[in-house]
Amino acid sequence: MIDNTFIAFYAFYLQGGISKNVSVPEHHENLDGNMKGRLSDLEKVVDELKNNVSLPEQYENLESRLSNLEQAVDLKNNLSDPEEHNNLKDRLSVVENSLVGLKNNISILEQQENLQCNYSKEIEDMKSRFSDLEKTLEDLKNNVSVPKQYENMDDKLSNLEQAVESLQSNATDPVEHINMEVRLSDLEKVVDDLKKRDRPRRM
Repeated sequence: MIDNTFIAFYAFYLQGGISKNVSVPEHHENLDGNMKGRLSDLEKVVDELKNNVSLPEQYENLESRLSNLEQAVDLKNNLSDPEEHNNLKDRLSVVENSLVGLKNNISILEQQENLQCNYSKEIEDMKSRFSDLEKTLEDLKNNVSVPKQYENMDDKLSNLEQAVESLQSNATDPVEHINMEVRLSDLEKVVDDLKKRDRPRRM
């Protein structure tokens, strides 16, 4: 189950509790507002993910992966300098690779029956926050007009979406993932509810 405090916190951001004031050159004005807000959302979701996952000793490297992801999504500071925009594709690549690694770790955890019994809450928590992160990136892709120099961003986000779909497809194993389909279904309802809430308007 998703933490109610986190849902309220996240919904607050979607309803407009984010910064919309970013100074960008005139030819980058289409990056104002939505880009700034959604990158800020992404930072906060990743921070929430890092701060709320309990990690058994055998996946200690997950913390470092989340830390790297947290640093990689520090994109909003680049929006005021056109030269800094050249780093956007590289930074997105780091985010993508970090999330793929996170997805693989979660999948490995789910396949270990003893962890399913002893750490089912932690696994559920990670999947919930991973899906929240997926939603934020989907918002980013759907609401940001990107200049030509970012043409690879859609491809990278598409690859990320495929990785998440692969994660969800693991719920078809009735033995090792008997409860996963129910948890995903419940999560999807919450995400659908969040999508219905007011989103930040374009600048």
